[in-house]
Amino acid sequence: MYYQNFQRSLVCKDTIFRFIQLLLISIFLVCPTEIYAQNSLISISVKNVSLKELLTSIEKQSDVRFSYIEKNLDHKKDITISIQDESVERLLDRILPGKGMEYTRTGNTIAIKLIQLQKDKQKKVSGTITDNRDEPIIGANIVQKGTTNGIITDVDGNFSLEIPEGATLVISYIGYLSQEIHTGNQSVLKIKLTEDTQNLDEVIVVGYGVQKKINLTGSVENITGSDLAKKPVGQTSMALQGMSSGVTVQQTSGQPGKDNGTIRIRGIGTLSSANPLILVDGIESDINSVDPSDIESISVLKDAASAAIYGSRAANGVILITTNRAEKSLFKVNYDNYIGWQSPTSMPQNVSGYDHMVMINEANRNVGKVEPFTQEYIDEYRKNAPSDLYPETDWRKVMLKEKALQHNHHVSINGGGEKVSILGSLSYLNQDGITINTNYERVNLRLNSDINLHKRLSANFDIYFITDDNATPAAGMPWYFLNRYPNNLQGKNEDGSWGIGWDGTNTWAQENDGGMTHEKNYSANINFKVNYQPVDGLNLSFQYAPKWNFVHYKKFGKTVNLYYPSGDLYNPTPYRANMTEKYSKNVTNNLKALATYEKSFNAHNLSLLAGFEQIDFRGDWLNGFRDQYLLENYEVLNAGSPANQAATGSASDWALRSVFGRINYNYNQKYLLEANIRYDGSSRFAPGLKYGIFPSFSAGWRISEESFMKDIEWINNLKIRASWGKLGNQDIGDYPFVSSVSLGMDYVFNGAVSAPGGAVTDAANPNITWESTAMTNIGFDATLFSKLSVTAEYYVKNTSDILLKLPIPGTSGLNPAYQNAGKVRNKGWDITLRYNDRIGDFEYGIGVNLSDVHNEITDLAETGPYIYDRTIHKEGYPITSLYGLEAEGLFQNEDEIKDHASQFGTILAPGDIKYKDQLTIDSDGDGIMDKTDGVINADDRVIMGDYMPHYTYGIDFYGKYKNIDLSFLLQGVGKADGYIDQQGVLAFYMGGTAQEWHKDHWTKDNRNASYPRLTFNYPNNEQVSSYWIRNASYLRLKNLQVGYTVPNRFVKKIFLDYCRIFFSAQNLFTITGFYDGFDPEAPIGRGDFYPMMKVYSFGLNVKF
Repeated sequence: MYYQNFQRSLVCKDTIFRFIQLLLISIFLVCPTEIYAQNSLISISVKNVSLKELLTSIEKQSDVRFSYIEKNLDHKKDITISIQDESVERLLDRILPGKGMEYTRTGNTIAIKLIQLQKDKQKKVSGTITDNRDEPIIGANIVQKGTTNGIITDVDGNFSLEIPEGATLVISYIGYLSQEIHTGNQSVLKIKLTEDTQNLDEVIVVGYGVQKKINLTGSVENITGSDLAKKPVGQTSMALQGMSSGVTVQQTSGQPGKDNGTIRIRGIGTLSSANPLILVDGIESDINSVDPSDIESISVLKDAASAAIYGSRAANGVILITTNRAEKSLFKVNYDNYIGWQSPTSMPQNVSGYDHMVMINEANRNVGKVEPFTQEYIDEYRKNAPSDLYPETDWRKVMLKEKALQHNHHVSINGGGEKVSILGSLSYLNQDGITINTNYERVNLRLNSDINLHKRLSANFDIYFITDDNATPAAGMPWYFLNRYPNNLQGKNEDGSWGIGWDGTNTWAQENDGGMTHEKNYSANINFKVNYQPVDGLNLSFQYAPKWNFVHYKKFGKTVNLYYPSGDLYNPTPYRANMTEKYSKNVTNNLKALATYEKSFNAHNLSLLAGFEQIDFRGDWLNGFRDQYLLENYEVLNAGSPANQAATGSASDWALRSVFGRINYNYNQKYLLEANIRYDGSSRFAPGLKYGIFPSFSAGWRISEESFMKDIEWINNLKIRASWGKLGNQDIGDYPFVSSVSLGMDYVFNGAVSAPGGAVTDAANPNITWESTAMTNIGFDATLFSKLSVTAEYYVKNTSDILLKLPIPGTSGLNPAYQNAGKVRNKGWDITLRYNDRIGDFEYGIGVNLSDVHNEITDLAETGPYIYDRTIHKEGYPITSLYGLEAEGLFQNEDEIKDHASQFGTILAPGDIKYKDQLTIDSDGDGIMDKTDGVINADDRVIMGDYMPHYTYGIDFYGKYKNIDLSFLLQGVGKADGYIDQQGVLAFYMGGTAQEWHKDHWTKDNRNASYPRLTFNYPNNEQVSSYWIRNASYLRLKNLQVGYTVPNRFVKKIFLDYCRIFFSAQNLFTITGFYDGFDPEAPIGRGDFYPMMKVYSFGLNVKF
């Protein structure tokens, strides 16, 4: 094992080193090219041309780009010149003075400006422009107010400009608030720009393109990479929790590598998969495969107007992730890390061995059974435990760590220039579990390249690779047993050997010595895109993105010898080790072609998009099994016995071909219209039903642009919008329209001889088609006082043709086929508020988002209800409805039992749960139940609640005072029910143990107890009922981060450009009415899940 771990470590490090070498070579090959470009020579021969025409000719021959105000240029065609191998600067020195012009150069950009008349005494002003994190802003504009005299900042944020004494400077940069600085007697300036969070020119990523935020008519929420950076998480899905209205992210496990969140956008609209479509740089991917530090922005498409362009894949919403790209003409290295520890938010506490025996005796006594432990033994146990004769094993203490370490490292390198720019990143995450031998390790590599081949031709070439290893004990996670094991069992004998545990089941021993399971994933993506602009306004692009995913699963379970305290072997049978090994390979190809056209004439603005996309998928897997290993440290299949060997394998494939288009029109950015359409064809459906059309229409009115609003200065932006669209869901399995043959169905001949064969076991439905969703959305957006933004929306989302297995006659001999029969409605509202301001050196921002959703099954095609263990699918109620008996408290005396309907069990007694006898008899034949039957049974079950939250909300805050910053996120849900049963909350369930809170059980002296009387294997109190429902609403401090940015005067001394240290904590506290020991984010089940984690970490951000 040590050698294997060491070898894995060497392979991982070798991969990292090779990537860094490749990245540095790529960047340094690019940089000299750009340096040479700045000193390139040109040859020009022109006659009778204007200055503008000359500048255009220079741009065609060199890498420089000119910046000028066209009206300031002399348009006379009086320039005639012929030069050979001369520098650009020398040519400009010859031409510009005669035109009353001069120039300044920054990188490959040359600014042409008028020579300022020296009417006033001139002085030179220099300075540095930074953002609120003290990072230099490259390319900020510094202009003398009222003139064209100006310059832009260099790569270090520095500038130098000649201005008249006492002049005023205007500093501006996209995405930041402009500032006016009266220079006075100052000659050196340090200027800090503040982000313009209400920037009306902000560009948002939408389907197959970008749009100005002010022109959006659909429901799109934007989350920036800087927002994600405030939440150091192992799984990117958890970074979305509490960040967007209408988006519910639920985490049901804190296990390393499995601690991702389940994302739901505006409720659940299907009985099958309700996961949204996730696209990373336009390619369908797993959101958790992207390192949060690599993300520039996330756009959540919540309504049909924004998502219909994705057609049959968009019924559950769409999430678009855009990764970071290189900044041109800049070499920069960023390094971020955090290291910390995890501990459970809460866990149930089992009673001690002594308490277990006392309480289980009482439970058996209450139901008329023999007490399993004598009082004499209990007294001796109390005196002598722990020992071999009187074992006391705190299973949670010995099998769980109090804290588990995790650390994450991310480095990115930015290099290149105007022609080629590259951003490479490498990240490494290592996360230990609180359970024995549990660990998750992940490495991400990304290389994003931008290539400018010509002013009208460019390309992007991205490579992405991820590998992870999820290691767990072969015996699996121990939570099921931890909730059941009594503490009076022998885990380890006094001589150090493993005890026999619970009748030969010792999970403690299995977790330590019972072998390991490793699930290793290897994924690689290539994303190649070519962009061509044949004429102004028309853009053509072609994109090809293959993706490969390989999984290697290996489980090797070893023999663990258990012993009696005497030293005798409990399980003498040798060679019981077994091994399962599985390989799978998935290949996805994505081919895409787009054409966009933009045209503005007078106040009319038109944008067109047309596209073609084809996606195909192929998956293969094979699986092998052997047992009876003679050599338990030789983990290969051939080392096992062939006697019980098994080999299985299969494959699947599908394809999707689509054409789509979009039209955007606005008049003077005041009246907005948009239409989308997508025509999808899927191989999953039968001929004649393969294609579907998915349209959407939306409109908006920017009231703030009307003339009657111009005098209302405190309203910066006010827009109302509405949309309707149709979406689809083709995630229905592969080829359900055909009948398939199941192999392994043996046939018997002559009464004894069997032969292998196959049979059709499932009925087919050749008419099966898409699930479809029609959504209507209305909303408004407002910006007030340049500080407060408000977005509010109301929607109705109707999903039809939901897949159901409708009953068929049993005489068919087949399982029923899926049919398009069900209908579900979601309706609700979202609201988002954000306020940003600055008071002196203190800048701050606070955001609030709140959403409400009501879910209802509206049609089950005259079938159902469909009843499961604790839930039901029934018309008129939510998909996630809880179903069981209605509890009316506990019986307090025998008279109550005598006067009540008969219940479960033969010895009903005070302290048992009392169930309501529902009206189940129609006495007068009017179709309305109006009489009870005097018996509590399955007919008395009712809808008890709904475990899907109705309300979700988040409150985030960011503040910074000089070099200290603070941010936090409060997140929660409201109006949610939770239900834990079986060994999660029931004492002595199936012979298990009890928890500390069970001590507050009903007795004659404790009639207001929280738990019924103690019983053992007694059916009445173990029924699914409302007695066990708890309020699963909660408010949680999801994240808190405090940071300090080291002043530049100290940072520069150690050759850094930026340095920040921070402390971060997640899941610090939770306010809830749910069960003690269980987390309300996992509100339903039997409690055998990995607990959610509190995480405390320290981190570092540095830039070179």
